[in-house]
Formats: sequence, structure tokens, C-alpha cells
Amino acid sequence: MLVLPIKKKWFEMIASGEKREEYREIKPYYDSRFMNIFGFDYLNKRVEIVFRNGYSDNSPSVKCLCILNKGYGKQKWGAEVKKEYYILTILEIIEIKNWDNPNPPKVKEAMAVAALPATPPITPNGDMQEEIRKAISKQFAIGIDIGEGVSRSGQSIKNTMMFGG
Repeated sequence: MLVLPIKKKWFEMIASGEKREEYREIKPYYDSRFMNIFGFDYLNKRVEIVFRNGYSDNSPSVKCLCILNKGYGKQKWGAEVKKEYYILTILEIIEIKNWDNPNPPKVKEAMAVAALPATPPITPNGDMQEEIRKAISKQFAIGIDIGEGVSRSGQSIKNTMMFGG
């Protein structure tokens, strides 16, 4: 399991469920650390990462289920403008240790809205698109776009349903 040090401000925002991404610079140090834990085919691979506010085993820590991507982060969560980062998207908080928070979050509930699990693309036929869109929107109250998607190999896929919050 990978343990990453993190500043108190960012640790508390992650532990409370407010911050749902952690950023690391794209440089050889993190290239090797992330390659060891995520592997070459890192897209949508879920890995447990521990964010620790300090270097001691007794330091406050939060164990999270994360996926890794590269991209541009949010300034309010510590990213610099127009700088590309490794982005660890936090899907779920698994465990919080040694954190003296007077108002502890309801871990599962806090992260349920933070990130829906990754869903493979669906390509419905004909009139099924509208029926599926209505049924899912009614059941889960989420938006659905039907348009062109792109497969992992970069191939265009028409009539792909993309789900979002």
C-alpha cells in the first residue's frame, strides 16, 4: 500500500469529504511510485492509498480508495493554474486514524456523492436510448448525455451514454 505525506489543511479537507482529489507533480519520483502500485494500465484501476499528515505511524491518516489520472487540478484544492498533475481521485474513504475531529464525517455518506463508480460505456439501439435515459434519470436523479465517446484505444464510439452527477 502506498503512503503519501500530506499537509494538515489538505488532510482535513480529504478526511471531512470536502476535497476529492489529491495532486502530485509529474516527475520521475512519482512516476516510479505510481507505476509500482497502479501498473502500466492505470486507468480506472482502484488502489488503496494512505494520506498521512506527518511521518510517524501515529500521525493522522486517512485510507482512501483512489484512481489515478493525469490532468489539471482545481485551485481551491491546491493545484496551480495550467500545470498538469497526477490526479488521485478519491472514490471512497475507507478508514480514518488518529484524527481529533469534534465533528467526524459519516465516511460512506460523505463520499457517496463525491464519486460514482466508473461505468463502462453502453451503446443502446434505436428508441431504447430515450427509455433508458428517462428510467435512469428518474431512478437515480443523474444527468445522461448521449453522444460520441472514445474507447481506450482512441476509437470513436457513437451513441454512447455517459453518466454524470
